[in-house]
Amino acid sequence: IQAAPINEWAWETSTGFVDLAADGIPAEDNPDNAVQSGGVTNIATGDTVYESLAWGIGDNGGPKSEVVITNLSSPPGLDTQFPLYGPNDGWETINEFTHLNNVLEGGSSGSPWEALIVGGFQITGALDPLDPTIPVPPAGIAGSPLSVTLTETPNAAPCDPPNPNGSTCDDIFLIANLSGSLDFYNDGEFIYTAEFRFDPSNVVVENPDGSFTIYTAEEANTTISTQARVLARAVPVPSPGALALLGAGIIGLGLRGRKRRA
Repeated sequence: IQAAPINEWAWETSTGFVDLAADGIPAEDNPDNAVQSGGVTNIATGDTVYESLAWGIGDNGGPKSEVVITNLSSPPGLDTQFPLYGPNDGWETINEFTHLNNVLEGGSSGSPWEALIVGGFQITGALDPLDPTIPVPPAGIAGSPLSVTLTETPNAAPCDPPNPNGSTCDDIFLIANLSGSLDFYNDGEFIYTAEFRFDPSNVVVENPDGSFTIYTAEEANTTISTQARVLARAVPVPSPGALALLGAGIIGLGLRGRKRRA
């Protein structure tokens, strides 16, 4: 009789922007006087990453534009989805990216510029009421750094399409492919997989090449969420035919062994 899967998981995140200098951007070429703050240690890499990136010169002495990353942790835990689940079942928000889209002096930064974000996500243990002492090794998960390209658009009409938020004019983020899934634990009965996505309720457009375009309204704060869930699948059991062949092989080894001793 197959056991039930572990039904809930504790987790934490430590996602942030890669240090601009470490990213090969000299101080004199720092795009739009970008400033980083909120340093944290990335769980998976051990490097310092930054939860805030601000840039530009605020119009009329106002604040810079800024992206703030909010790293979350359990509770709530991630409930294991097994055996049946739908495409929107079991997702929990693990990070929030908030763009404080303030009006900048001059209205536009000109050419798009790029920053890198490194994700840090860690399963820190099993939360199972049947056996809360299940020894599960923490699984640190970090994808390749995501390229984030920002186009700071002019703050005056006409706006280049598309402009789905209808502001004057939506800023545009182009983000490389968000890693889809990763097997992180095998308890002998089940294999557990973490899956990731952007919250589909946000203004996020998936492009044919797997990248994502995100539009944020001018003079507004827009929050984009990343989400995770855990799926379980049973460890494959050999078919009766394969077991029979395995048994025949063992018998053959035994016969050969006896022959050598004769």
